[in-house]
Amino acid sequence: MVRNKLPLTTFVFEGTPTATPGVVVGRDGVKMLTKSGVTLIELVVGFVLLTGGSTILIHMMSIGMLADSGMEQSIIAMNLANERMEEIKNTAFASISSGSETGSSIGFSTFDSRVVTVTNTAADLKDVKVEVLWTQKGGQQAMAVETYVADYL
Repeated sequence: MVRNKLPLTTFVFEGTPTATPGVVVGRDGVKMLTKSGVTLIELVVGFVLLTGGSTILIHMMSIGMLADSGMEQSIIAMNLANERMEEIKNTAFASISSGSETGSSIGFSTFDSRVVTVTNTAADLKDVKVEVLWTQKGGQQAMAVETYVADYL
């Protein structure tokens, strides 16, 4: 059995598409081979760019999660300070005094203390400051709320 063999060269006229990948017909009608592969250098550069971008993205995500944790503690501390300030505002003027509470007594063991400082600025005016303290990232953190309370009756 004899098979028909295709000729090694095919004539392609200018302007007609070629069916062979990687073959381009020049202006003079001569076929030219093109390089369509990816070199090793291109692969390495692409891998380095992908790895670098991924590393930066993961680092930014971890920074965001740490910041989120710190923000959560700050919000809780602000709420604890505001809670104590509201209690003081609903207390008789003569009964408002300085004091301190530990973290476990206020219901949050992650906080060290809640300190109330009262300063008499006039006979009928007190400066009240509530400060919540906690330790985070190896350092002492604080959130404070301050107001004036007057004896207007």
